[in-house]
Amino acid sequence: MEPSSFRTDWAGRSSQKKETAFLDDYQLTNAAIQNYSDSAGNEAGNPQAAAQVIYGQVISNTEHLPLHLPLGEMSVTRAQRKFAGLARKFAQLSDLAISTDYSKEE
Repeated sequence: MEPSSFRTDWAGRSSQKKETAFLDDYQLTNAAIQNYSDSAGNEAGNPQAAAQVIYGQVISNTEHLPLHLPLGEMSVTRAQRKFAGLARKFAQLSDLAISTDYSKEE
């Protein structure tokens, strides 16, 4: 499972945060934590809908379990962006990669 943010209060009052604002190395992490905290309760993901997918369609169909299951639009979008980037990199390197095979005549 590769879920997006779901309204489970994981970033809200149920989470415990350590104050690291004074450490420069953690500025990006602090900003991400603050962003998650600020959006707590407004996440797009519906945990009940995710549970229905997981239990109703995935677990009950054990013959065809997906290796990756993005849940939520943000997860799908990020995965598509990542794999599109990987496809571009592979395309750029394909001639170099294939050059390591024996030639067809050998």
